[in-house]
Amino acid sequence: MKEVDAKIQAALDAIPSGNAEEVAGLIKAANENAGELSANYKFEFERDKAIGKLKKARDAAKKSDLPGTEQELKAARESFANLPKFL
Repeated sequence: MKEVDAKIQAALDAIPSGNAEEVAGLIKAANENAGELSANYKFEFERDKAIGKLKKARDAAKKSDLPGTEQELKAARESFANLPKFL
């Protein structure tokens, strides 16, 4: 989960640059790492909800909606931070 958090942070750090394409690429990398996380049914259910937030962030970045991207990334980061509760 630390890799996912690091990639989300990299995407958040890239937002001020205004390069929506770069931000979308960083979100995609976080999403790919997140898909590899697995433990049990409840964990995977919550992981999938967090991945959904990453998808929303990526969609917002593709539309150059960087404030919306930042909001969704922060929500996704919080969801991933809470995943250990479900292990």
